[in-house]
Amino acid sequence: MVLATHEMINKNHVSIEDRRYALSTDIDWLEQRSEWTGLKSVVMVESNRMIGETTSTERRYYLTSLTDLSKVADPIRAHWAIRNSQHLVLDVTFGEDDSVKLQKNARSNKALLSRIALNLLRDHDDSKLSIKRRRITEYSVL
Repeated sequence: MVLATHEMINKNHVSIEDRRYALSTDIDWLEQRSEWTGLKSVVMVESNRMIGETTSTERRYYLTSLTDLSKVADPIRAHWAIRNSQHLVLDVTFGEDDSVKLQKNARSNKALLSRIALNLLRDHDDSKLSIKRRRITEYSVL
């Protein structure tokens, strides 16, 4: 059995996040492994996030054809960083989490329009302004 591990600690002005990655090529126990073409390993990511006095732990598992943990950890982190930063902006600036009461098509349409608006705002020349402020400036297209 091969078990590779890696740990990363990230700090920002609000939180500290400690991520532990573990990759195992021992997948004989996985009954459905034949259904995953090229499957060679399982990766577990454990994230411990501390915001003030509150600590939360989350574990995620991934199936992959890669066996080099350094080639797996960076794309996983990049995916979640993009997803989290976009979700936070869409929720805070456009109130996307409040859209759960909309009907299915309306919710999807609003999400699409919000993403288009976010991309337009990010292309705005004045990068010193927050996305929220860009929405309300007289120079904004929205």
